[in-house]
Amino acid sequence: MLKDSDLAMSSTTPAPTGTIPVKVVVRVRPLIELETQGGASDCVTVDEDNNTVFVNNRPFSFDRVFGSHCSQEFVYEESVRELLCSSLNGYNATVFAYGQTGSGKTYTMGTDMKEKGEEETQGILPRMVNDLFVQLRKRSEEECSYAVSVSFWRCLCLMCSFSEIYNEKVYDLLGEKRDSLPLVMNGDVVFVKGLSERRVRPSQCPPHP
Repeated sequence: MLKDSDLAMSSTTPAPTGTIPVKVVVRVRPLIELETQGGASDCVTVDEDNNTVFVNNRPFSFDRVFGSHCSQEFVYEESVRELLCSSLNGYNATVFAYGQTGSGKTYTMGTDMKEKGEEETQGILPRMVNDLFVQLRKRSEEECSYAVSVSFWRCLCLMCSFSEIYNEKVYDLLGEKRDSLPLVMNGDVVFVKGLSERRVRPSQCPPHP
């Protein structure tokens, strides 16, 4: 079964030399127990070496293809992590999952807040947040003295928003109300009006080396 999470990755500012502004990644999920009990079978064949998916023997090529055996960590490391590094270098980056209901978008992105899950099952979002603080700490230690690095770490504060697009409406997942919010265009910039922001801090100061 073809997973609906075609992970589209893009940069809205000039891309670093040698990179492609938009990449499309396809991940194929395994059949769930209910599907196998119902007699369902895989409808696609995956050629990871050539980044191709075959549907009824018809080939479809993408920038990257992941088979059903690929782990959450592998998908993140091979398709998303480089975008985080680019964003820390001043580039805008976007990752979104696209596809039909039940094909694995929530699992891949890691936005199911009902269950924390094991570390190996964490999706893109929690891995990216954790990696963000790791990268910021590493850079502060490389560029500053330990005292300055600790001070920077204690004062570090990021602002984040968490929204959802469902049935062509935008919802603020951190807001007190579940009302849809309007999209506003200001020149070439499109933003969500009224989207709340929350401060995010590291859980603790780094230990002394």
